[in-house]
Amino acid sequence: MLPESTAHPTMNPIVETFIDQHIDSFVKWELVHFFYNNKHTADTATQIANALKRNVRTVNPALRSLARTGVVERIDFDDLSIYTLSEDEIIRKELRVFMEACEDRFAYLQALYHIMQRLR
Repeated sequence: MLPESTAHPTMNPIVETFIDQHIDSFVKWELVHFFYNNKHTADTATQIANALKRNVRTVNPALRSLARTGVVERIDFDDLSIYTLSEDEIIRKELRVFMEACEDRFAYLQALYHIMQRLR
């Protein structure tokens, strides 16, 4: 057993809750990362998929799901949907905490493991 001073902490509860509520796939992880780094983006699923070099058939349902959980906002114009990062301050704070935690290698691996467990 590691001494207390070198033991890795448990997952940040905000990070764990954010994952549990919003991220059940690696595509969604990429999307929240994309919107975190491009906070003022407002674009179609096709353009976002192109930016991520992903297939729109994979990105579109993930974006719809993130819109249902409040991470992104979906604005519909006739047959065109535009997605943008939610203006909700709580969501933005949770997203920031999640992304900052992922800068730490151990926290990143914890998040990765947590998501993989959900995919089982």
